[in-house]
Amino acid sequence: MIGSAAFSPEIWRDVVGYEGLYQVSSKGRVKSKKTILKGDVTYIRGRYRRVCLYKDGKPSWMTVGWLVLEAFVGPRSPGMVMCHGPGGSEDDRVPNLSWGTQSKNLKEDRERDGTIVRGEQQHLSKLREIDVRFIRLWLRRGYFQREIARVFGVTRENISAISTGRAWGWLVG
Repeated sequence: MIGSAAFSPEIWRDVVGYEGLYQVSSKGRVKSKKTILKGDVTYIRGRYRRVCLYKDGKPSWMTVGWLVLEAFVGPRSPGMVMCHGPGGSEDDRVPNLSWGTQSKNLKEDRERDGTIVRGEQQHLSKLREIDVRFIRLWLRRGYFQREIARVFGVTRENISAISTGRAWGWLVG
């Protein structure tokens, strides 16, 4: 597909704080004045690419996504974190990165990417989706939370949380 990110030209900009020493590309590559850094790329907790940059003889490990964001999007505002898009945490291209809140990074992005674990997918869940649908039906018909809790082997507080949407609120219909 012409015009997609895969066919867009690679743009190089100076790494913020390392101007004239290192550059970062719009495709998430880092280079010194002489060569593209390959051997120095390591992974933090198996997820984020980083490189070791030297300035005045002192090494600093920098996350590649962070370098891309600073060079192409701008500086991080207080309270913001680096967020990766649907391409995952190893895709450090500009279209896959953004500054966002920790809440967005942990909730919205996981929902979008389908990596959030909730409901009966949680290994300690006592209820299934069908149970929650019956609970809601019984609540609408006027059954007491205490009675419903007894039937399903959970606490009244669990039924209250389902009733108010604090638990299983994402389950609609």
